[in-house]
Amino acid sequence: MRPLRPTYASLMTNRPPVGSAPDEEDDTPSRSAWELPEIVAVSVLVAFFGLVVGGLVTAIVVGTTPIEPSPGNQLVGEAIQLGAEWADPLLTALLLAVLGLCWWQFQAWAAAAETTSDDEQTSEVLDHLRRACLITIWTQAALALTALGSVALFAGGILTDTGLGTAVPRTIWARDIYAAASVLAVFVLVGVGLLVGKRLGELYAPVDPGEEVSA
Repeated sequence: MRPLRPTYASLMTNRPPVGSAPDEEDDTPSRSAWELPEIVAVSVLVAFFGLVVGGLVTAIVVGTTPIEPSPGNQLVGEAIQLGAEWADPLLTALLLAVLGLCWWQFQAWAAAAETTSDDEQTSEVLDHLRRACLITIWTQAALALTALGSVALFAGGILTDTGLGTAVPRTIWARDIYAAASVLAVFVLVGVGLLVGKRLGELYAPVDPGEEVSA
């Protein structure tokens, strides 16, 4: 496959100034419409961070509301488990799919950059690429949070089981095996996601995500 970065780098070099009007008679900056992949990706991220906040609030409420006669470490373990229930391989795979959408967006708009010389179209391409860049950054942050959450979920399960005392049935300890496998699966998916994100970061190198993006 042909390298895309040189083409995009030249696009960034020849781009019009940010906020400049495409037409002298029109002082309104061009606005590029949001595409379906961008809307889907942002929706997944909003839902993800909503789950994280909801889990955090749940953990705080449960952890600060003692239920007798539950031992202290069992209560803490239950609070951690309830707060980190979202950190599972399925959600991690969904975040990995968001990175796939970002990759597809870059490929599509980098190809469009090869065939356009119009300033307004160039501005639209840059808008979409900046959005993809920002979505990639936030998705990587979400993957890192998921990895931490999966470890917390496993630790919470251990604390809950140890809080039951010495006479713990083998069936209860056996569920920790699945929890450990879940942590391993999450770390594998997160590792793949971070590698994809690193590669996307190299492709996005000419992009300044701090610049204003047209809504």
